[in-house]
Amino acid sequence: MDMRKVVLSRVTLGLLCLCQGLVVMGIWLSVHERSFQTSRIQGELLRQGVRHPLVFDSQHSTLSSGGEGYGTSPGNTSFRCRGRRHLWQAEDIFCLRRLSFLKEYKNPCFHQRTRNGRMNVLCLPYFHLLGVDKCGTTDLFDRILAHPEVAAHDGVSGKEMFYWSMHRYGCGIRAWNVDSKETVESYIYRMKKAKEVIRKTTTNGYHDHIFGDGTPLDFWDFRGWTNIPQNEGLEEPEVLTPHLMRHLYRDPKFIILLRNPTERLYSDYIFMGDGLTPDTFHKHSTEALELLETCFRNRTVRWCLFDRQLNLALPTRLHVGCYAVFLKEWLSVFHRQSFLILRTEDYKMNIKEHLYKVFNFLNVTTLSDDAITEIAEHERKHVTERKKIAGPMRTDTRVLLDRFYSKFNKQLAEILRETKYLWKEEA
Repeated sequence: MDMRKVVLSRVTLGLLCLCQGLVVMGIWLSVHERSFQTSRIQGELLRQGVRHPLVFDSQHSTLSSGGEGYGTSPGNTSFRCRGRRHLWQAEDIFCLRRLSFLKEYKNPCFHQRTRNGRMNVLCLPYFHLLGVDKCGTTDLFDRILAHPEVAAHDGVSGKEMFYWSMHRYGCGIRAWNVDSKETVESYIYRMKKAKEVIRKTTTNGYHDHIFGDGTPLDFWDFRGWTNIPQNEGLEEPEVLTPHLMRHLYRDPKFIILLRNPTERLYSDYIFMGDGLTPDTFHKHSTEALELLETCFRNRTVRWCLFDRQLNLALPTRLHVGCYAVFLKEWLSVFHRQSFLILRTEDYKMNIKEHLYKVFNFLNVTTLSDDAITEIAEHERKHVTERKKIAGPMRTDTRVLLDRFYSKFNKQLAEILRETKYLWKEEA
């Protein structure tokens, strides 16, 4: 009987691993399929006589500048158009003219004239659920989509576009060998499903529907910084994703979910298929710690966390949990009021309360208490089932990781002025 239980347990684990592997494979294929569709989309746009929706402007692009502080007075974000001088470089967003958004649209939408003189409406996302991976972003985004004024786009699960972190640089999750680099034009075109919903829905002549991009890598994945023309020849980046977004957007809204980084890493490790047991997790975490700490002794923290080769070499995505480093980059460009930052642990304890916060932040119509309750009671999305089979992480692993993350958690708590981001109660 005991042997049967052992066999049954192993079969169950095998099936869960297979299912989880298929999920990851599906995401991987979807991401790469979108990358390879770029040239097809651009060809289709040309056949339709569509010009690039953003007119090139070689003049100096001057944005707001300010003084010191994180998110209180963002620093200088003024950069000059340099153009794409090498094939390996991404599109130079600073060569694109600042957009003039339509006042009758709540979502940032604008007019584009085709070669035959017809005016089209195109849109950028109203909000970004920036991250972080394995912090509950899929679950939260699914509940946001349940609001009647929020439209889904054509990305993965109506949530993830992978443009800002990967597609514009021609890269994938695990490799950097995709030839096709996506342009802003293609990114905007891929959101036509949501745009059409917004365009066709009006209240007294006002288009009050919105949509968002929920790619959880956008918060931290700056691996492509060397491909940004303004960073050419630099040891460390001057321009990152926040600067690029700031050039295109008027008043973006950013939502960030942060989880105890030690717990996040374990869940991420198993979800990504890097290993299946607490022992392999301990081994790979120790190796990742050694790689990062060696880098920290020889380079700056920014250099190490943003380096493409080191990112790919890490056997666990240890660097993702250094939240403070990435958040500083965002707050150096955007004001603090542009962000709604939540803890995964708090969100799970009271989903309903957090939905009120999110919908209020997005400035959508307040739903009835019954409607919010119904959304809050939806089944949870993207639960890592095989983590339950693998069991809890080893105590010695937790001690090592908590020690590593403690300095970054302290920085995060200081930036946000909330001690709960020390995650002491979960230690």
